[in-house]
Amino acid sequence: MASSQSSSKAQPDPGAKSAIEFGFPVSSHEPMRHFYRDILGMTFAGNIAPAGFNVEAYTFGNSVVKLVLMPEGMMRPEPRDPDLQNGFISIRVKDAEAVVKDCEGRGVKIFMPLQVADLGEGNVLKAAFVVDPMGNVVELVQLVEGKVRPDRASLVDVTKILEEARQNETDDPIEKLAEICREKIREELRLSHPPNGRHAGN
Repeated sequence: MASSQSSSKAQPDPGAKSAIEFGFPVSSHEPMRHFYRDILGMTFAGNIAPAGFNVEAYTFGNSVVKLVLMPEGMMRPEPRDPDLQNGFISIRVKDAEAVVKDCEGRGVKIFMPLQVADLGEGNVLKAAFVVDPMGNVVELVQLVEGKVRPDRASLVDVTKILEEARQNETDDPIEKLAEICREKIREELRLSHPPNGRHAGN
């Protein structure tokens, strides 16, 4: 078992409003600004240009997303196809269903539709994956009631699901990914509500 003690010199800055911030390179600010500010409701927090890097910062709760435009003459990224192997960010929201519906109405690409899972003991998890204009995958998450039980915390092992989807040859890997996710949720429901009426873990 890994030790809880760490010899790392890295400690959170007690004066910082956010301990972890996310930076996304952009081909232009406008599409990403529209997505994070206008659609996801983030608040513009400021703009700086260190060494020619044009950085716009947006806050959501105590978190910060930075949109970074490279200096003139430096290669700028182009939008890419979404891929969970490139990682994703998770955003905790009050009403995941409403946010996803709004995203759909505004033409946002839905990478994985909203999934709802009963985690047991009054806990319900709602989650969906959407895609920003640069192809970054964004998870929208809502936890209803109580706290997540440790044995239920990893409801969706994204890496494993992605690997399973790739091993199953299909013309629509995203739909296959969603189906695998739905099956995992059905498994969770069976664990939480077995035939004898007793919840798992009781």
